[in-house]
Amino acid sequence: MKSILKTTNLSFSYDKIHPVLQDINLEFSKGVVYVIFGKSGAGKSTLLSLIAGLEKIEAGCIFYQDKDLARCNLDYYRSHDIGIVFQAYNLLPQLTAIENVVLSIELNHSKEKNKEEKAKALLKKLVFVRI
Repeated sequence: MKSILKTTNLSFSYDKIHPVLQDINLEFSKGVVYVIFGKSGAGKSTLLSLIAGLEKIEAGCIFYQDKDLARCNLDYYRSHDIGIVFQAYNLLPQLTAIENVVLSIELNHSKEKNKEEKAKALLKKLVFVRI
């Protein structure tokens, strides 16, 4: 199966002395669910931030659909190709879940005709597991 997302020799450190990630080589295929696990401080969130284009890559490459993220429009990538649910959800508490999703759709300048129906359809796809 062809990969949709790939990292090659990905390395990152916050302080140049203590590496968080070293030579990470991963491939993700479309339609497959992956789990990234490890102890606290192992670099899970850092890896996801790099893949999402939120942190600047220090060494190595990330490819999405065979395109190097370093050469892509990251604003477009983040708003159209990838999504992240953060540990702190960053929702506006005065809005309902549907209103928060509609706001996101509007911020992306979507030409979606019925944004509320689109938001409801997206929310119906979510599965929540509380541990």
